[in-house]
Amino acid sequence: MDTTSNAKVLLIDIENGLGHIQSRIKDLKVYQKVIVCYAHDGVKIPLDWLFPLSEVLQSGQLELIKMPEVGKNAADFGLYFIAGMLAERFKQPTSFTILSNDADLDYLLQLLQRYQHQAERISLLPVRELAPAPVAQAKPDLPVSTAAAGQIPASTAKTSEEQKQFIYKYCQRLSQLAKTANPPSSKSALVNSIRSFANGDQALTDKSVHYLVSSGAYKVKGAAGLEPDRDKIRELAAKAKS
Repeated sequence: MDTTSNAKVLLIDIENGLGHIQSRIKDLKVYQKVIVCYAHDGVKIPLDWLFPLSEVLQSGQLELIKMPEVGKNAADFGLYFIAGMLAERFKQPTSFTILSNDADLDYLLQLLQRYQHQAERISLLPVRELAPAPVAQAKPDLPVSTAAAGQIPASTAKTSEEQKQFIYKYCQRLSQLAKTANPPSSKSALVNSIRSFANGDQALTDKSVHYLVSSGAYKVKGAAGLEPDRDKIRELAAKAKS
């Protein structure tokens, strides 16, 4: 796991950020990760971007993520997912810069700031002032029952159909992004990834983690590790309703 101090991440919503990316295109080397996410075919990239982009691509800093399906906010969901994974990978402090005119991504800024990361969105449009994000309190790792061979203790509440559909869609996202990013492999990484996908809903996050472990999509490995079962994850993803 990369614990690089003062890491810098650039997230590019290329379908909503072409007008102002030019000011940053020559500075790509300062970022540990540059993520370009898009959903629609035919996205045009100016010729004078090719050289700086090729440099960070060859160094492994650049990832081009094409969403498998075109849909409303598809690229936004991809950015949320990747941001959650990178926030866990780089730990703190990490500086996130988002290039996008989409104000809905400000919710992502608030989540990142809540967990003590630095985050900003650069836009051609006026950026609304965000309320100070409350600092998240550290929580202990998920309890593990030694008597149950590493199983997460059973939840006292039944998982609703709506909650299951959220979990199935999360598994669908894991499967879709498997070619560009490894699935979370620790309790903290899984919790952070799901919490980001759930827009900070802690109750839904806890329910999802329990369901994924109890269903066999994740197996407890050691004190803090988790081992994903990719076949089971794809099986759950197939249950997601469009």
